Amino acid sequence: MPGLPPRSGDGHAPATGGLREDAHQPAAGRHMMLIDRRLLAGGGGLLLVLMIVFGVLAFTGGNGGGDSVTAAVPARPAGAGAASAAPGAGGGAGGNPREVLRALLNPAVMTGCTTPARSDSAYADATLICKTLSGMEVRAFHFPNRSALDRQIGARETFYVDEGNCDDGQQRSEQWSSPAETSGGSRLCYFYANQFYEFWTYDSRLIAFTADDQAAARINDWWHSFDPLRR
Repeated sequence: MPGLPPRSGDGHAPATGGLREDAHQPAAGRHMMLIDRRLLAGGGGLLLVLMIVFGVLAFTGGNGGGDSVTAAVPARPAGAGAASAAPGAGGGAGGNPREVLRALLNPAVMTGCTTPARSDSAYADATLICKTLSGMEVRAFHFPNRSALDRQIGARETFYVDEGNCDDGQQRSEQWSSPAETSGGSRLCYFYANQFYEFWTYDSRLIAFTADDQAAARINDWWHSFDPLRR
């Protein structure tokens, strides 16, 4: 037939490089097939193992990822949701400096206390203007820390030059204490706008007071008997 090699004289197709269907395969060829099958089986097994490993990693990694995101968020401090600030000096009153100051005052002595539209202290964080039973106007100040209190003292000291002592009606910066307030604080006396001023501090409480009068002797006597604090 066209396209086929001519048949040999014995009627069989001429020998070729190929193998007859019934011919036995060489031993080397059988080994190669066996190796190929083993490789195929081994490759399939390896692929199955890899699929299992990746599946486990994907499962555990998904859960771990959620945990890692949670761990990355800082823990909320205890009491972070509380509306009030930390209590200031003098304790309690929710940490509001004005309320801390008000809580320290004796309401029987310091009456009708109001907050001025503008404080005459650049360092105080709260100011109240009160009236005494005698009608004397007294300003009370609360300071956020000792540094602010000391700066206020320094600012007041620029108004005068020391001349003697307060009880003699002279300008002076001195220390004071009393049996009721053993730690005491600073006492400043000075003239300003024809008035004699008394400015004194309670250092341990971070508060101060000021009052003035035209007569130095009168306000000095008043100061020695005046106690504005709640006991």
